[in-house]
Amino acid sequence: DRLIEAVVGIGVNVNWSRAEMPPEIAVRATSLAELAGQAVDRIMLLARLLEALDREVAALEAGASPIPRLHERSALRDRRVVVELGVERIEGVVAGYAADGALLLDAPAGRVALASGEVVGVRDAAEGPA
Repeated sequence: DRLIEAVVGIGVNVNWSRAEMPPEIAVRATSLAELAGQAVDRIMLLARLLEALDREVAALEAGASPIPRLHERSALRDRRVVVELGVERIEGVVAGYAADGALLLDAPAGRVALASGEVVGVRDAAEGPA
């Protein structure tokens, strides 16, 4: 009844400018350098990321669920999103996260819990469809 192992992967565009990205990616991607307006020190970024990951692993090993921290820090909370689920897309407002980490989405058909998928569009909920 307990999760023993997990594999987590992330991708971070650090110093990749939109002008260098393939057009199909550039329309929806960005990079830290684009957001910061200057190049980012990748070694410093990696060190800070590994330190944060180490703190998170220690909290998990101590039995602390990551869900409250995820909900508190999520940039998606109360935002309208479009999620790709393979060939299907679903749109709604993010209502938080379930105990198992699934994204809770208030969609036109009601609340759904999405255990996987890719968020491909994000807007403020008041702006209308993502």
